[in-house]
Amino acid sequence: MKVVIKTKDRVEKFRRKTYSKIIQRYDFDENEVYLFVSSDKDLQRYHEAYPKCKVIKGDKGIAGIDNFIVNYFDE
Repeated sequence: MKVVIKTKDRVEKFRRKTYSKIIQRYDFDENEVYLFVSSDKDLQRYHEAYPKCKVIKGDKGIAGIDNFIVNYFDE
């Protein structure tokens, strides 16, 4: 099962609110967690903080990243 999360500028808040409370708590396979970001800064920071997760840089803006995510996957 793939888990897709779009996120921006919240590396530590993501750890407290999502990563530890959901991903780790329910033992999700981190290799199937896709973190979509929209800046080079976030790409580097999230990749360093969550090395097992797939961190992908998409388009800027809510609509841009949503469309990017939809087009990223085959289904």
